Amino acid sequence: MKQLDIFDAINLKKLIKLEEYDIAKIISNLPLEKQLKIIHLLPANKRALVLTHLEVKNAYQIIISLNKTLAKTMLGDLETDDLANIVENLEEEEQQEILGLLKGKKKEQIKYLLLYQENSAASMMAYEYLTISNDVSVHLALKDIINRMNENDYIDTIFYVDEDKTLIGTIYLKELITTNPNLMVSELVNKNYIWVAETDSTSLVIDKVSDYDLLVIPVLNEQHQLTGIISADDILSEIKETYEDTARAITNAHLDDEDKKVLPRVISRLPWLIVSIICNLLIALLISRFEDTINSIWALAFFQPMILGMAGNIGNQGIATTILGLSSGILTKKPERKKHINKELLISLINSLIIGIVGCGFAIGCLFILKVDNNDFFNIKLGVVVGLSLFISMFVSGSSATLLPLGFYRIKIDPISASGPTISTINDIFALISYIVIATIIIL
Repeated sequence: MKQLDIFDAINLKKLIKLEEYDIAKIISNLPLEKQLKIIHLLPANKRALVLTHLEVKNAYQIIISLNKTLAKTMLGDLETDDLANIVENLEEEEQQEILGLLKGKKKEQIKYLLLYQENSAASMMAYEYLTISNDVSVHLALKDIINRMNENDYIDTIFYVDEDKTLIGTIYLKELITTNPNLMVSELVNKNYIWVAETDSTSLVIDKVSDYDLLVIPVLNEQHQLTGIISADDILSEIKETYEDTARAITNAHLDDEDKKVLPRVISRLPWLIVSIICNLLIALLISRFEDTINSIWALAFFQPMILGMAGNIGNQGIATTILGLSSGILTKKPERKKHINKELLISLINSLIIGIVGCGFAIGCLFILKVDNNDFFNIKLGVVVGLSLFISMFVSGSSATLLPLGFYRIKIDPISASGPTISTINDIFALISYIVIATIIIL
């Protein structure tokens, strides 16, 4: 049955009974005109929620296509974190269109959330929560909560704050309802609460909610003031979004040019293979300059495959991580790129150092066992050559595997096509040249 037929076969009564997710799934592939018709038919309490289950671009198209009155109403009905999730994934011009439909407190809240990095706690917090700031009786507190409560407010946990909005503790609504109504609210406050800072990472938020089995966690600023909350539902949505982004990135990294025909693929890849041929010819010319070293130390050939192989291995690890980060969009922002470079260079340094030491010991052991040379000092020196060559070639390979794809991305060259041949050539150059030069310096 065609998608259009699905809607035609469902009467309004059945449509209203469907969950928002199911409605979004049904209309997601329908023409925009049909989507707008369905949105108009939905009851007010479902319209906004359906938007949260659609792709961001689809939700944006629906919002700007509606009359301004209805669009403003729908945006007003959305929780701030859901609305922020839509706005932050739009282009700047599109963001301004949506902000133009907002007014008052919600507009300022969305602007505030957009100031924070995408992977920070503040970027996913909501403002729909209830506070108590006066030490009154339970009876009066409940009466006040009922009067102030809105449909979207999180009510399971009430936050007890002072006049400056500094968080003192939390109170469970269940306790307020079941306890003595004449008891003072301050006697029910839990002051040993778990919280996160606005600048904490989303991964830390997820860990805390999971480790402490929380349904909600408050977000505090530097002055320990309550600025928002993050619920378990928000955490689940974040985990789902991260999983989908990772899966999409892995797919994109392998199938980036699947839609291209054969000739465009050849044109995008061939130049880098030709560059690789030229560079390898240069390597051969450089190696010929060390003919005396190669002829006099025939044992060098014994460890050459290991040095080339290990340089290639660490390069493949680095390039896979970097390309995946670029494909997923994680490394498109400067702070994230800087953090990635520092981390990957440190990893390359540590791994290269460890493998260099292990390789040195392995080489010396092999030389003694196989009795390659009767001169023990020669065997030790050759082992040191192998260890140093492993360290240098692996560190250069790991570093270039991180830096080159990012460099190609900056100058708008496809990093997937260009990085592989370029890094392989750099690996070979530094691995072979460093091996022969170090051997010349130490042994001859």
